Amino acid sequence: MTDETPSAARSLTGALWQAARWRPDRVEATVLAVALVALLTRIIGLDVRALHHDESLHATFSWYLVEGRGYAHDPLTHGPFQFHITALSFLLLGDSDATARVPAVLFGSGLVLTPLLLRRTLGSAGTIAAAALFTISPALLYYSRFAREDSYIALFLMVASAAVWRYIEDGRPSWLVLFAAMLALAFSTKETSYIYVAMLLLYLNGTTAHRLFWSAHEGQRVTAKQWATGLLIVPFAWLIVAFWEPLARVRARFRWQEVPREGDLLIVLGTITLPLLAALVTIPAERLNGAPLTGDLEWRVRIITVGFSMIAAAWVGTGWRAGWWLVLAGTFLA
Repeated sequence: MTDETPSAARSLTGALWQAARWRPDRVEATVLAVALVALLTRIIGLDVRALHHDESLHATFSWYLVEGRGYAHDPLTHGPFQFHITALSFLLLGDSDATARVPAVLFGSGLVLTPLLLRRTLGSAGTIAAAALFTISPALLYYSRFAREDSYIALFLMVASAAVWRYIEDGRPSWLVLFAAMLALAFSTKETSYIYVAMLLLYLNGTTAHRLFWSAHEGQRVTAKQWATGLLIVPFAWLIVAFWEPLARVRARFRWQEVPREGDLLIVLGTITLPLLAALVTIPAERLNGAPLTGDLEWRVRIITVGFSMIAAAWVGTGWRAGWWLVLAGTFLA
């Protein structure tokens, strides 16, 4: 695949420089004001309620971390992001019921700003309306005052979704970096991330198939037979973009000249999360074994599946855009 995008370093530097020169316009100033109102509604009276059972667990283990007792991950309490961010709140503000909830307040208030990322799609009025609805939503208000992972995962996945739409819209690689960073934070926050990735992979595969079909029939009147043939692309769209270069002859036949932007996202999402999905192999492996995998057999299966998935991901990713993929994989793993 030819890579005509700017270098990773140059593109990221340009994005940071543009952010440094940012000055809010009327819509942005209005949304900032709405977010300030949201912050006030979420932080006033933060200590009037006793800690919920879940909150007490999160606060306790965060306090242990501050006290130097360390941290051990347990899927029952999710994390580890929320424990480290709550521990930071305790370290900076002291330990109390209120300070245990401060990070949730900040992230829940930050969620109100996310419609700005979709301003081109929502329009000015829609952006302000979305921010206002986020502010007055009873569910969002409640969980933004609650020392749990809900407001964190909501913000991370909202920004990740916005980065997807923005990349499809303008193709700037910096959106891919933001996407990878948000995915990393989401996976370190809650297992809901796996469901999100599964849904997004299905969506991107479908839209990639759609783009490939119409690029092959651009300017043509599509017959019923061609429609039927086009449906065959859907199950294999991910394979087509993953093996883009080896399928050069097939692409020439269908006039597929470049990977659709949805295909870029499909490659990025699929490759950086593939090692995390390797655990799915244990399901058929245990059925073949007739019993749960334990001991040396379990470790052999883990090493083989994770190792193979990492090699496969690196091969596909570097074949796509080597420089950018290394940046994205590094961002996700960091």
